[in-house]
Amino acid sequence: MLLFSRALPSICHGGRAPRYFPAAAAAAAGGFRFQNSSCTVSSPPTVHRTPPGFIAAVPSVPPNPTRQTPEQGFAPLPLSSFSYGHDRKSVLVRCTGLDGGRSVEVEFGDESVYRFHSAWLKDSSPNSVGPDFYRKKATDVLSIENFVVAGASIENEGGSLFLHYRLADGGSHPSSILPPSYTDTLNAKWLYSWAPYVGQQIRAPFAGAPGAPPPSLASGTGSLLDDLLDHRTPWASSDFQMKEFDAQVLRSDKEMQKEFLSHMMITGAAMITNVGPPRNLERDEIAKPLESLVFDFVGKMNQHPVRKHNCGVIRTNPSEHQGADYDMQNPLSMHCDHSLYHGTPGFLQFMYQAQGKVTSRVADGLALAEHIRIHHPDKFRLLRDVKLTYASRNVLYTKDGKPRHVSVPISESNAGSDGYPFELVHTTPILTFENGRLIKVVQSETKRGVCAVPFELYPQFMEAYRLWVSLAEDPRFVKDFHWPEHTVVVTNNWRVLHGRAVVAPGVERKMVFGYVNKWVAENRFRYLSQCAAETADPSLNPAWLCRVPNQVLSRLLSSPRLSSSQ
Repeated sequence: MLLFSRALPSICHGGRAPRYFPAAAAAAAGGFRFQNSSCTVSSPPTVHRTPPGFIAAVPSVPPNPTRQTPEQGFAPLPLSSFSYGHDRKSVLVRCTGLDGGRSVEVEFGDESVYRFHSAWLKDSSPNSVGPDFYRKKATDVLSIENFVVAGASIENEGGSLFLHYRLADGGSHPSSILPPSYTDTLNAKWLYSWAPYVGQQIRAPFAGAPGAPPPSLASGTGSLLDDLLDHRTPWASSDFQMKEFDAQVLRSDKEMQKEFLSHMMITGAAMITNVGPPRNLERDEIAKPLESLVFDFVGKMNQHPVRKHNCGVIRTNPSEHQGADYDMQNPLSMHCDHSLYHGTPGFLQFMYQAQGKVTSRVADGLALAEHIRIHHPDKFRLLRDVKLTYASRNVLYTKDGKPRHVSVPISESNAGSDGYPFELVHTTPILTFENGRLIKVVQSETKRGVCAVPFELYPQFMEAYRLWVSLAEDPRFVKDFHWPEHTVVVTNNWRVLHGRAVVAPGVERKMVFGYVNKWVAENRFRYLSQCAAETADPSLNPAWLCRVPNQVLSRLLSSPRLSSSQ
């Protein structure tokens, strides 16, 4: 067994510097262990790196009786001995090489001990990645098992693990970009965050420390945005106030962008002011203020399958009659958009009041679901479990993406080119739950198709559905609000229902709308969270925060130092 120990300044050892012993000598001596129960380091320690083929050892001192672990063969450094700026849970206390350097055992400041495959440490290092964040060479994976850890040291006051690799006996790496012997340094917080997922737990954290997450990625890709689901509070009309964000601040302030996306998960609706007017109200110009704003702080909006632009426009006096959705005189029940599209791609809905001012309304689908769950549990289960089909044939656009009059036969399209019809179908429950949490609401009575509700459930389900539809119009849940010109209303389309705005007589209104997919919003939030972490802790640069699963990144960002700063 090879023992790689954190070497402290000589003043902590009565002036004795660490000694280096060949592995064989260390084994003959029964191994060495590093113990210290009293010294406090207040300045950067002297670095003692293990020479290739050797192990670092410090003569033992009496162990801390409250922390002795004789079955492990070592006594770790007490947490009270660290006076560093690092998160104390994740500081490195001890590192031991095992199995001829093919695995490494690490103890962290919360007393947890994990064993890592050396091959995983090598394969996962940011050193294998170029400036484009892609792996430098695809063939390196073929020789990954040929390397072992020959030596190590803990540096940067417990914040870094220095590793020295060499080719294992009989190993070769003809295709590798790395030399036969090379060094690497790993960030302690990064390693600590990975430990429960890829390490073998040898010892659990001390009592009172946060429990480790499940040692797998059972939830798949995961989502930092979905981590906020437990912070949501259902709201009724009397509780809700439309929060406002300034467009010019959102364009440039990453902290405000992160706050906005968090707000869209926790509350679900907001207004963006100071957007400004479009250059003119023609179709190619009217959407540009919205498109540029959304692109600046979230990303590109969803592209419609046929429409030329990624935004749609609703006008009080359209030149083409595109049906009920685009008729401002037609009242619409409270609904969510994109109910027809499989998976509901429109996660965030942006609606820009390009001309005119109106009164509109929103309702919280989470509050509706919670009310029915508490007061009508049988109906709640039906809304959760029975699937409805939303379906239609879209005949609203010509082949070149322009609006068309829906009453004109396709072959006689007014734009000089044929219409381009396409089918849409989406079968889903009204309330979608994952892990006991409401993830998505899908509701649109006008888009509801012919539904395959089982015979024995039909009467009970339709009673539950009528209750749901009536509550969605109930003043207790529906919030009316004033919507000024040149502002944008944003809703979480997977949660918040909206209705048709009331346009005063004689008012010309033009409203531009578009959507952002959930994966775009999620990855923007992930990037903004990484930026916040880099600001709070300079040791966590993009090399450590990129290319990791969301579950691991969430654990990394949850350290006290980072979470308090964010």
